[in-house]
Amino acid sequence: MKTAPPTLDKIVTLDNMSQIAHFFVAMWVVEHGAHWFGHPIVWLIAVVALAGFKEAVIDPRYESKEVAGNGWKDWASFTIGALAGFVLQRFN
Repeated sequence: MKTAPPTLDKIVTLDNMSQIAHFFVAMWVVEHGAHWFGHPIVWLIAVVALAGFKEAVIDPRYESKEVAGNGWKDWASFTIGALAGFVLQRFN
């Protein structure tokens, strides 16, 4: 028996959109910061460190209940985005 494809409301969730936003913001900051000011590894380390600080200190206090409790996933999205920005900048 065939199963139905997942509906869009199960794919496009607040959490998934949040992870995509984390990825693209980190990628943009690293890629453009390194392009404008140089030192891509410094931008990569800074974004990963600030993402860790944000997820560990700021989010537990101010994050909404809908997306609370996924700090590791948020940090991983920031880190992967920062790495993507680093790669884009280095090989551009």
